[in-house]
Amino acid sequence: MNSFKKFEKINGGKEKYLVLEVGNYNTKLIEVVPTPGRLIVEKGFIIATPEGTLEENVIVKSDELVKELGEKIKEEKITSKNVTVSLSSGDIITREMALPKMNKRDTVSFIKINSKDLFPVDLDEYTLGYVSMGGEDNSKLMIIAIPNDIITPYLEITEQLGLALSSINFSGFELYNLIDFELGSNAGTYAVIDLGSKNTNFIIVSGGMLMYNRVLKVGSDDVTKEIAENFKCTLTKAEKIKRDYNSVIMEGSLKETDDVYVVAEIFRDVLSTLLTDVANIIEYYNGKHSKAPVSKVYIIGLATKISGICEFVEETLGIETDKIREFERVVFNEEAKAPKRRQVTLENCLGAVPIDDKKVKLIKGKLKLSKVYYSISPVTYQIGVLVCVLVVLGLCIVNFTNVKLKEKIASLDSYIASRQELISLQEKYNKNLEEMNALKSFIDKVPAGKEKASAALKYVQECVNFVGGISIKDCTVSSDTKIQINFSTTSVNDANAFDEKLREYFDFDRTFYSPSRTEFRLDLNLKSDL
Repeated sequence: MNSFKKFEKINGGKEKYLVLEVGNYNTKLIEVVPTPGRLIVEKGFIIATPEGTLEENVIVKSDELVKELGEKIKEEKITSKNVTVSLSSGDIITREMALPKMNKRDTVSFIKINSKDLFPVDLDEYTLGYVSMGGEDNSKLMIIAIPNDIITPYLEITEQLGLALSSINFSGFELYNLIDFELGSNAGTYAVIDLGSKNTNFIIVSGGMLMYNRVLKVGSDDVTKEIAENFKCTLTKAEKIKRDYNSVIMEGSLKETDDVYVVAEIFRDVLSTLLTDVANIIEYYNGKHSKAPVSKVYIIGLATKISGICEFVEETLGIETDKIREFERVVFNEEAKAPKRRQVTLENCLGAVPIDDKKVKLIKGKLKLSKVYYSISPVTYQIGVLVCVLVVLGLCIVNFTNVKLKEKIASLDSYIASRQELISLQEKYNKNLEEMNALKSFIDKVPAGKEKASAALKYVQECVNFVGGISIKDCTVSSDTKIQINFSTTSVNDANAFDEKLREYFDFDRTFYSPSRTEFRLDLNLKSDL
């Protein structure tokens, strides 16, 4: 444990998280303390985001924002220094990856090696991160690629405010983190829809694990634009009309010419576009997870204020739908009255706080985050520094020679260990390359006129490359869509991961992968829609 954390713990201090979210219309800053079973919001505020601050979810002008944040931080007497930034952008790319059980260093190296195949972008312009999606030994990961252009302005803003950008989170994981904390891991399989201004965040959770996350390019601003076109008014006036009526209900004594009827119809049109995408995703997911399909949908955020929203979603999707407007496990202190009144907008900020050590682990890249300063008072901080310095000086005077010798030994051990890990990783890479070449030879042998069979083998090749630890021993093409493969594996986990990946492209009978066997046979039938 870090010396300052030890000192803080001895003095009974609580670990606080300062979370910043700059949105298209509002900017939120809250100070949160996680405790067992509760999130305590101690302080915080919400201000209007100065006009022109954001363009396509990227901060392009920050002077006025920095000024207002600085004034509010002083006014609210917020003392925490280490900031977690909540990001929401359709330009953040996520991919799922299954990999064998590895230590943290091998995991990072594996991601770096394979990320070029996952993301069709220049990765020098992105910062990579990953979070566990569960699975055996937490072997299923969500890999995140965040554009550096989105992160860089936050480094500048926090520096100007005298704060330190210590960690980054993104809306999909935040939504999962908060809802899983609120509902618990026994809530079954459910989907969550968070309608934002520009985009909609959509996740699927099953058994307490994040199974799916996508940012859909539909938001409440689409409603505003349609209202402006229909009523021939400005966007500002259209936004007011939207908030005044805020309903999808068209029944009762309403006439088609009534403004409330027209607005409800516009809401329905935009939501129908969104729910078409949602329905397709759920159908695809349920096809792959027929034993635990999505059985409930939750609406969260400002969409919960739309009259009739749950009934409309339930009618459209055919799935029970409910809304979450207040969080039972979130407690607001007396000094946090303003955030409490608008807690329906805080889902991302609250979910950015690490709960049960769930957090996005960033991989060092081109950008470096700030040094972390812990949330203790200046006097306590100075005393802590003084005590630590005195202790270190004493140790240096008494044990200088011994310490230097230990450092050299530790450095040598670390070098040897790192070399061994690099050699091991290179061996894994070479083995994977051998498998790719072997499969290529099978593909080259497919007779002319059986293009589908050749494509099917390429899907197998992709699955082998994706999982690792799989060796194809033999492959027989019986028709354009049917192939038989014999493969060996290094572990049951690899076999299960390979099986799951294959099912994205093929239909085949269930197979029991026993640890007592190393070789298996599968009769694969290419899916008709591929």
